[in-house]
Amino acid sequence: MHFMQLLKSLDELLYEVMSWLVFFPLTLWRTLTQPITMMEYADSELHDPEEQQYEDALSPPLFLLLAILITQAISMSVDSGTNIPPLHSRGQDSWWNLDAVVATRDTITAQYRLNGLNKPKLSIDRRSGRISIRGASDYAFSGSCDTVDSEQRRF
Repeated sequence: MHFMQLLKSLDELLYEVMSWLVFFPLTLWRTLTQPITMMEYADSELHDPEEQQYEDALSPPLFLLLAILITQAISMSVDSGTNIPPLHSRGQDSWWNLDAVVATRDTITAQYRLNGLNKPKLSIDRRSGRISIRGASDYAFSGSCDTVDSEQRRF
């Protein structure tokens, strides 16, 4: 009997979380485009019985909580330029693991994961010795080696 109650509770929880996925963007859109209407809607819902409140939008406390959690998650995973993760956060011995490495006769290209949403692209010109790294926002690096012979590869 307790197992069935647990399954029913889990079912209700999953239904509730899935409804958040639908109603959060809807509530966000309504709040951004019609803030006064949403304030009036929230006031009118308080007069309804508790089980009938907010049937087509998230309640204000839940909406605020989800908005804060989502913005915090995005903030933690996007490089803001002031909070660059340590170089040894991925890979071993302070080296980044490169993904999607493509080495041709004249270039080497790859990318690596700086954090959750920022995967800078690395490009090396094998003839000139120029290297560039471009990531999200303002994150970028470029450098070059002295060219000795443009016909001979450096790497």
